[in-house]
Amino acid sequence: MTAPGAPIRTGGRTIEPEWRDLLDDATADRMAAMLDAARHATPERRAELASLAASSGRFAVNAGNHDVARHLLQAALELSEHRGVQRARLLLDLARATAGSGDLVGARTL
Repeated sequence: MTAPGAPIRTGGRTIEPEWRDLLDDATADRMAAMLDAARHATPERRAELASLAASSGRFAVNAGNHDVARHLLQAALELSEHRGVQRARLLLDLARATAGSGDLVGARTL
């Protein structure tokens, strides 16, 4: 994980610290808009988006990007119609991402 204020390397390019906050804000705004649109989608489309968010969130956890993973897995939980074992798996993945980002109390609560 990159230290706060350090340049980020991505795709062979470096993102300087002064652009990092702008990028984070733009990403958060875009994610919020996409989630809002997904809430009004057809049930089939919501299921597809929930599955995509869940798999992307699990990938982010494995890659060590716990903050992104938390957002994706929370979106997957919100959009998903799953119950039982599948919902429990999403919650466990979210707890793992939460613990990885340093929030042990939040992880235990999940």
